[in-house]
Amino acid sequence: MRYIIGIDGGGTKTIGYLADIHGEILRVSFAGPSNYHSVGVDGTKKNLSLVITKLLDNFHIGIADVSIVSLGLAGIGRQDDEEIIKSLLKELDLDKKSILNSDALTALVGAHGKPEGIITISGTGSISFGMNREKNIVRVGGCGHIIDDEGSGYDIGRMILNSVFKAYDGRKGETFLTNEVLRFLNYQSVDSLIKYTYKELWNKERIAKLAPLALVGAIKGDKTSIEILDKAVESLVLMTETVIRKLNNSVSELCLMGGVFENLDYIREEVIKKITKNNPQIVVKEKLCNGGIGALMLAWKELGINYDVRELKIQMKEVEHVG
Repeated sequence: MRYIIGIDGGGTKTIGYLADIHGEILRVSFAGPSNYHSVGVDGTKKNLSLVITKLLDNFHIGIADVSIVSLGLAGIGRQDDEEIIKSLLKELDLDKKSILNSDALTALVGAHGKPEGIITISGTGSISFGMNREKNIVRVGGCGHIIDDEGSGYDIGRMILNSVFKAYDGRKGETFLTNEVLRFLNYQSVDSLIKYTYKELWNKERIAKLAPLALVGAIKGDKTSIEILDKAVESLVLMTETVIRKLNNSVSELCLMGGVFENLDYIREEVIKKITKNNPQIVVKEKLCNGGIGALMLAWKELGINYDVRELKIQMKEVEHVG
């Protein structure tokens, strides 16, 4: 029997699935991040190799038994990036059996069960991505935390720290967030937060994990917290509506994904309310599957193999439970 591997390689982790040519998921494995911009080419190579090796070893097969390795990787939105990853895949002897796409595309396919629709992701970073029936693709945002990622967990965390320091030196009034951040991080003074902020600059999660504190503050009526959340909502709405507009209103289904939408109800509800008010044709749906399953779907499509999305959802949970 021939097998297929689907991989979702992001900035925080890499997840891989082993499946057969009958549309059934068999195994899952995990490794560290595989965005080469953050962990380097060697780090990406190491984690991709680890995910694949785990899948093969756990099922007692070799890479020769695999027909296609379908990858959706972060950080390959441009031609130069693709060439670097293709060279890496050649080193892993995967260049002749791989399908390479951005993690945004595989996330979209997984979320909608087909290569059509819009996704807006707000996790550590943020992006809005859409594809219509004619295969026209629009990408908005997703350019990294230094110049972009507006409305993301990192962006919200950065705004929280910014507000705390401005309140501390007198540029803004006092905010509930000051004591809340110190308590959450177990720090004694605002001055000590500078060291925390600039330590491990590559680790965006250190800042992004502060994002839920804005919701705590908003519930308590803190003006600064409410302003931060509303600014994040505004950014996410703008990103999404830009995709809708650039696709000429040809797509009607939208999935909101990522930790910010999953954990900050206020942001999710406000984004839905504003987008559907301005774009009544848009229907917001829950995602069907993740990007790793989306990568499998693209591989099955390449081979002309049918799959049942409802069955895949069940199988995905089963293999993840087994590990």
